Amino acid sequence: ASVTDESYGVNTARFAEGNWSVDRALMVNLFSQSSWTISNIVGCAVGAAVDIPVSIAAFAMTAIFICLLVTQKFTSANIVAMVVAMAGVYLCKALGLTGPAILIGAVAGVVCAMAFAVAAGRVASGRLPARGRRGRRGRCGRILIRRRCERGGARRRV
Repeated sequence: ASVTDESYGVNTARFAEGNWSVDRALMVNLFSQSSWTISNIVGCAVGAAVDIPVSIAAFAMTAIFICLLVTQKFTSANIVAMVVAMAGVYLCKALGLTGPAILIGAVAGVVCAMAFAVAAGRVASGRLPARGRRGRRGRCGRILIRRRCERGGARRRV
């Protein structure tokens, strides 16, 4: 059996807790794969019998992404991903690229969020100066920031 996203998540969490066996992991994988296969077969049969307008399917895709978005922890990087993805989808639809709009917006959002997280990590770790601070690199690569001491006004290194 192959591993689905859901079974991987369940198995990883359970193995980390320490009370999980390979047999249980295999059962989760088999159940996940079987339910996915059966659901697709039923969906194909029902989909062939029922005429569903394409606009409803497009709404369903948008609704799925909104549900995924709402369940996310709101971090700076996630907010960047959300804003860039929405702007990307809007721009694509405005340019007439309605088919790949969600895919392009999602990829643009993820790439921008990753770049933002890397840049934010560099600032937090001291490898880049934070906004408004001036500094220079020392021998070990850390940024040395000069500030005025509270007492005599002399400069000191931080």
